[in-house]
Amino acid sequence: MTEKQAMIQSDPLDLLDTVGGLIGGAFACMGIAEEEIAEARKNYPARAEEINGAFGLLYTPEILQGKALQLYRMHVKEVVARIGEGLEPRVSNAMVLAALSEWSLEHMPNQDARAAMEQLYLEVFDEIPGGEILPTPEYTPGRAAQVIEGVRRRLR
Repeated sequence: MTEKQAMIQSDPLDLLDTVGGLIGGAFACMGIAEEEIAEARKNYPARAEEINGAFGLLYTPEILQGKALQLYRMHVKEVVARIGEGLEPRVSNAMVLAALSEWSLEHMPNQDARAAMEQLYLEVFDEIPGGEILPTPEYTPGRAAQVIEGVRRRLR
């Protein structure tokens, strides 16, 4: 049975739940985008017009689809701040964190990648749920930043 046939045979209420969830998620993301744009206009009044035009950049990137809304909020906050600062806005640290996290499910991260993930996690979420993270083994200073920049380049 194909996926399309399975959808047709499934309970219509299940389909409505899925569509409703997608629509609800889209509206939640739109609300977050509007809030962060309003805040960025206050923080960067000289670039308010450019920030107003940012809505088109604030779609949910594929790497963030299905992830926590807090991760999307941090993505939006960073994108509009980058616009306010006149920087390249396309790839946020939230996207880099999501990419590193997905990669780490299939590969054992080295010390530098672990340090980069921990740095980004704390930057995006401010705290570690349930307590502390394990101490990162020694890593080469500056290498975490190089890992982050390398992932950022790949996501562009």
